[in-house]
Order: sequence, then structure tokens, then C-alpha cells
Amino acid sequence: DALNYFKKALKRERHLNGDGSILAARILHNIGLVLASNGESLAAMNSFEEALHIRQDKLGPGSEESAETTAQMIKLLDEIRIQSGIGERKFVKGNNGTLVDIDVGTNLLEWGEYDEAERVLSECLDFVTSNKEATDDEILKAQSAMAALFRAQGKYKEAKQLYLEAMKVARKIESRALSNGIPPVFKELNTSTSSDKPLEIDISIINSIAGYAEILRKGGELWQAKDLHKKVRKILLSAKSKRLNIRCGNTIGIYSTDYVNESKSDRVVEESEIDLHLAISHTQLGCTFFALKKYNDAFLEHQAALDIRLHSLEFTDAPISESFNYCAETLCSMENNSDALPLSLHAVHVRKLEFGIRHPAFAHALSVLSKCYQGIHRSSEAFECIQWCLDICEAIFSANHANLIPNVLAKGDILHSLGYFEKAAECYRKAKDIHTTNFITGQNDLQLEEIQKKLTHATMATSNKGCSSTLNEQPYQRWKKKDG
Repeated sequence: DALNYFKKALKRERHLNGDGSILAARILHNIGLVLASNGESLAAMNSFEEALHIRQDKLGPGSEESAETTAQMIKLLDEIRIQSGIGERKFVKGNNGTLVDIDVGTNLLEWGEYDEAERVLSECLDFVTSNKEATDDEILKAQSAMAALFRAQGKYKEAKQLYLEAMKVARKIESRALSNGIPPVFKELNTSTSSDKPLEIDISIINSIAGYAEILRKGGELWQAKDLHKKVRKILLSAKSKRLNIRCGNTIGIYSTDYVNESKSDRVVEESEIDLHLAISHTQLGCTFFALKKYNDAFLEHQAALDIRLHSLEFTDAPISESFNYCAETLCSMENNSDALPLSLHAVHVRKLEFGIRHPAFAHALSVLSKCYQGIHRSSEAFECIQWCLDICEAIFSANHANLIPNVLAKGDILHSLGYFEKAAECYRKAKDIHTTNFITGQNDLQLEEIQKKLTHATMATSNKGCSSTLNEQPYQRWKKKDG
């Protein structure tokens, strides 16, 4: 029955808004889920592939929605391989330098296969930069994908340099709009008022600007990141409140209603597309405020993203779980752990289903859940969550990846509350070592102050009371057995 209703909904959506709408992609994703649960693997894969094509085209290959569909595809492929006795997946080297290869590399990044993604994307970037026939759009896409990978790997210096190069290409692309009298995005970034002329926004340009702001955040240059994210959000808010998005594909055209006459259904579809990009912008700004310890501001941004996504997506979609997770994390920092717990539990459940139990997205959800449990004095369960989280992260990230710092700190907090002061101090020392490896003076100083404060308290507690004897480091094994 569910499959029939989804098919009817898809037929109606395609009749009203065409084959490539975001809502059509969401319905196709749900059809794939139903078909997969019924054992119709080939039909499910076809549905997922069509949904992924639309989501990558509309929202970008690195979007949460694209990752959600990609994760289901790889999960389905793994099940097929296991059933057929083929074993673990292997990656076959294909032709170099095509946009398809870039999408393959981006999908590998979304799966957490960083080494293989680096090989594919490096070859693509070398090809487009050395090929005189390559377009600026192809170069920008390759540079942005490689920069996103470097950011995920914790190679912040390399990522920043590549984003700067991508921004130069983006400016070149945008300069074409001047001949048509269209005010460019970079001009909008540097002005306090919006133009009354039509504004054409190429989503790849917006993504490159936001990507650069994200690497500033990850690299500890938080105030610059905040300013740039606020400017990107301002452009998207202006587009939503004053103008109308009427163009599909790689470029989003946003025009004043004085210029065009369109149907109501067109308006709804295109405004929802802007909304989803706006939700991403709210989320990125919220994470920046969180790093600045401005928790009230961070919570408002994550709430804004959640409101948009609840209006536009299904309750069990991955982007909603992302917003729940960030809201829960912020509430924990505001000492509202009991309110955070149900949000976190939902995020863990959805991310386990959508991404699997070896993905960084699931690890982050476990980390937040550990903070929720710790805040309501359920330290044993908190320890299970954080230990599992760290095992996932250590299998994916390099030994000194900056993403490990908050998780190591969370483990130290739990150990401290259990009376294992020396082990807690070891965690804080490890966090400090990772911090000094990744950041210089002036970068992410607030985090370093937090680490030093925790380390001082644990050291004092150790000298005053001594440390407890033994601790079982892997009680979470019962979780893994239960959850498969």
C-alpha cells in the first residue's frame, strides 16, 4: 500500500512540477526504501539513483540529502554483495577527468572512504587544471570537491588554499553576469543593500563561499567565519523574502515578481529549494556560534534550520536528524540535557538507519547522546556511547584529526565524573596535543582554554584523592551485538 501511495504522489508531483523537483527526489528516495525492504534490489537501486541525480543537481553533491541517498545505495550494494558471496566492495579505477568521476569522488567522501576519494578527486583535479578545454564550471566543481575532502580529512591549510583558488574561479564565472546587467553575488556580499535588478545565483558560487567560511571555522578563525556565513545567509534570506527563484539546474535564477509571470506551483517548488539552502546556511552559522560559546545564538540558528526542514522534509529524513543533533548538542551546553535527550535519541536512530554504524555522522550522534546521558547522571551509558563513537572516529580519521578533540574531551568528562581522575587527565592531555598539532596561537583559543581548565581540575583531583583502579573500556560491545 505504501508503494502505491508513493507512486501516485510521484505521478502527481511530476505532472505539476516536472521530473526534477526536490519533492520528486524525496518521493523517489522513499520508493527506494520500500522496494529495498521488499527485496526488490534492482528497482530500489534505480529509484535511489534517480533521487540522487536530482539531489546532487539541485542541492549539490555534498548536501546532507545527497549523502542520505548515497548511504542507502551503498547499504543496498553491500547487502547484495553479501547475499551473492562476493564480499566487501572494491573500487575500480575508471576514466579520468569527467564530471561523473567528480561525483564518484564526492560520493566516496560521503561514505567516509577518504583515501579512495582522494585518489579519484586528485586525478579529476589534475585533469581539469591541465586541460585547456575544461570550463570554469568544471574547474570550480573539481576544486570545491577536493577542498571539501581536505576539510573532512582535517587538512585545513590545504583546504583553505584550494577554496581560495575556487573563489577566484567563482569570481570569473560570475563576471559573465555583468554583461547581462545582473548584479553578482560577490557584490552582494560587500553591500548593505540589495539591488532591485534581477539577481542570478549560481549555487556552485554560493557553495564555494560557504565552503570557504566552513574551512575558516574548522581552522579556528571563528570571527571571520561568522561574518562570512552571516553574509551568505543574508543573500539567501533576501532571495526568499523579496524575490522569486524560477530557474532549475546548476544555476538558480532569482528574479523580482515584476519581471516574470509564473504559476503558483512553480513558486512553491523553487522557494522550497531556496529554503533548503537557507537551512544549510543556518546550520553552518549555528555551528560557528557554538564554537564561539554563543550558545543562545547557536540554538536560534539550529532552530531556524529545523523549522525549515520540518516544513519541507519527512520527519525521518537525514537533514532533520542533523538539526535535531545540533539542537541537542547546544541544549547540553546550555545545561538542558533532559530536553536534549529525545532529540538526540531520534538523531541516533535515524543516522544509524541512513548512514550505518561506521559513518562519521552516526559517530557524532553518539557523541551528542553521551553528553545527554552525562548531563542526567547516567554516566555508564554515556561512556558506552562515547567509546563507540571514538572507535568509529579512530577507524576513519587520522590520529591527530581535530574532529577527535570534542569526543576525547567528552570521554574525559565522563571519566572524571566516575572518579577516574588520572584517566580523565590523560584524555585532556591527548585533546591538548591534538589541538596544538592543528591550531596556532589565535586559532580556536576558546577550545584550548576549555581543555586547559579541565586538565587543571583533573590533575588537582588526582593529587588530592588518587585515581581509581580499573575501568572496562568496551562495555558498548553489548550495544553492537544487539544492533547487529
